[in-house]
Amino acid sequence: MTIPHTLDDELASDEKRAAFRVNDDAAAEWAITRLSEIRAEQAAKQRFARLESDRVQLWLESELQPLETRAAYFVNLLEDYARRQREDVDRKSVSLPHGKISTRFSQPKFNINDDLFVPWAAENAPHLLRVKQEPSLTALKLHLLIDEHRLVDQETGAVVVGVAVLPPQLSVTIKTEGEKE
Repeated sequence: MTIPHTLDDELASDEKRAAFRVNDDAAAEWAITRLSEIRAEQAAKQRFARLESDRVQLWLESELQPLETRAAYFVNLLEDYARRQREDVDRKSVSLPHGKISTRFSQPKFNINDDLFVPWAAENAPHLLRVKQEPSLTALKLHLLIDEHRLVDQETGAVVVGVAVLPPQLSVTIKTEGEKE
């Protein structure tokens, strides 16, 4: 079989592509070489796009920075006004033609030191702790046997409910010479 250099030379039509099949190492080498060329071209286009994207991002940041500085000035003015309105006249919100300024108190936050709190709660208030229960895959593999597509307890012979055993799947990995391992 003569192997063409480019895919378009031999496999120009969809019919020929559908009929083409790799049947020996020479054809596989040809196919992986073409795949390597395509992946190199994809990588080059991605590098170009990243460079352009970086350039546009830098431009955008330089354009937005002065606007952010100006916006922060007005945000500070309005926050100060809203805080004074809340303190002085207990006004929770100010509705204006071009927007609304609202204030509200957040819920208290807890900064918990687990190393101190958990032992204390375990001894004094266990209801303040939660216990997370989840399957242990390691324990499943050690203590249960696979019987067709189900698990069986080694000691009792009982079928384990809620677990389906899926058969191993064959995977194919293709690495061209330029790709990382």
